[in-house]
Amino acid sequence: TGYMLYDTFLNVFWLQYRMNPNGLGGESNVFLIHHLITVLYMSSTRIYGAGHQSAMICMLLGEITNPLHNAFYIAEGAQGLECCNGALSQMMFHYIHVAFSALYFVVRAIVAPPMWIHLTYVLWRRKSSKVPYWLVGMWTALIWIITIGAYPYVIASYHTVAEVVGPYTARNSEEL
Repeated sequence: TGYMLYDTFLNVFWLQYRMNPNGLGGESNVFLIHHLITVLYMSSTRIYGAGHQSAMICMLLGEITNPLHNAFYIAEGAQGLECCNGALSQMMFHYIHVAFSALYFVVRAIVAPPMWIHLTYVLWRRKSSKVPYWLVGMWTALIWIITIGAYPYVIASYHTVAEVVGPYTARNSEEL
């Protein structure tokens, strides 16, 4: 919960608000909603003393791509700086972008959905007596809201990877 609050205040309220002359909006709002949902989920598991494993699984699968995501933002920011926008920087940005997109797609489109299905089953079928049904319903809804909300980013990641892999596989198939 502390990490999500820190990430929210740093990335949304400080960086986005200060760097965007129009204030918050668009992706900043999506980011903010994502963080509020996560804080709500994690805090409720602490309050009820149950559901913490599901929260940790959600955090693992949701944040495992974060190091590459941060590297992507740093490399992207470097592209706008006169001092740092050379050939090496552009090449690094390209490779980081593709690596992040590939990992994000694999985690969010292939690994996570079966885990969310399993988690939904476990939350409802093996429900702790400490947790009321409305809270299990809320946890389940929050998991799937985040998953569905990530869908546009999953598609964008797929297209980023396909732009790189497509010409390479087409070229190789012509050689055969």
